[in-house]
Amino acid sequence: VTVSMEHDDAWATLRIRDNGRGIPPEDQPHIFDRYYRGGAVASNRKGLGVGLFITKQLVDRLGGTLTFISGAEGTEFVLRLPLIAIEFDDVP
Repeated sequence: VTVSMEHDDAWATLRIRDNGRGIPPEDQPHIFDRYYRGGAVASNRKGLGVGLFITKQLVDRLGGTLTFISGAEGTEFVLRLPLIAIEFDDVP
């Protein structure tokens, strides 16, 4: 797993990449659906299928984006969050 972060004046971007077998094309449209567990997930693996759903909901509410690109050579998730300026002069 490779993790990198970058930012500019408006956005912080976090990239998480693995070199696994990728997410099968038939699962990709549903990857952020609640309770969805892809067909490649072993039936003996525990989980409710809510991790990516909850993450996407939080990112959306914060005004950001969560996307991914997946292929035979792995998957990369890209999380972008807006940066905000805080005026400390107004804080008591």
